[in-house]
Amino acid sequence: MNLQQNCHLVNWEALGALHRRLSWTRRATRIKFLFRWAPTNSRQWLMGHSDTDKCPLCNMDPETTA
Repeated sequence: MNLQQNCHLVNWEALGALHRRLSWTRRATRIKFLFRWAPTNSRQWLMGHSDTDKCPLCNMDPETTA
């Protein structure tokens, strides 16, 4: 899906209203996931805050939000 071609399909007014109703912490979490800044082990490892990028449950694959 091409974002520029389908941008008009988004109800931006409703999206903005939803965003404004969220608490500051939920808004921050939403933005982090939208921009793939969620504090997964992969991200923490890149920033030097984790010893590994592996999933803490299976310890095999890199932990991501996908």
